[in-house]
Amino acid sequence: MSHSSEKASMIARPTARYIKSKGDGWELVAKAKLPAHAKCIYNLILDTLSWPDWNPLMPKCHVLNGSPILKPHSKASMDIYDRGRGFVHGAKKDRSMKFEVKRLKTKQLDDGRMQYRIVWQTESYHTVTTRRVITVVERSPGGIGCDYSSHERFWGFFAMTAKNMHGQDVLEGARKMAEGLQKYQGH
Repeated sequence: MSHSSEKASMIARPTARYIKSKGDGWELVAKAKLPAHAKCIYNLILDTLSWPDWNPLMPKCHVLNGSPILKPHSKASMDIYDRGRGFVHGAKKDRSMKFEVKRLKTKQLDDGRMQYRIVWQTESYHTVTTRRVITVVERSPGGIGCDYSSHERFWGFFAMTAKNMHGQDVLEGARKMAEGLQKYQGH
């Protein structure tokens, strides 16, 4: 791959798409190639004070039990900005949602690349539960450039209603989070 085509692939627009819809739930995935070290992206996501700089969907997060750096079992409240305007940075807050970090995992893959994973779970009004798994993987061992993915599952009594009413906004928000990381790290 030539240097120019490699650089172009690193700045391709992030994607988001539905991957399943069955029973009482649905899932989506957002993906992006980011021009940064995987560990830097992982640390950026864990640092909730950085969220206003790159996260247009959830620009404000308050950790309820400790430092602003997310750790296993951290409980936090994040503000969601989406009412009627899509996910617009600076728009009036629509609501807050609580979440808990279930797991943080760092793993060296067989080929020497590092993989970083964050798992958190939210419950919205006790009727829809979401579980987000964010994975950041080096493209080469120790190299600059990584693959980001966010896989989110929604289930519960009103999960399908939420998809019908807000599914496109949620899908666009997941893409905008990836795009925010891409732009922030591209500077």
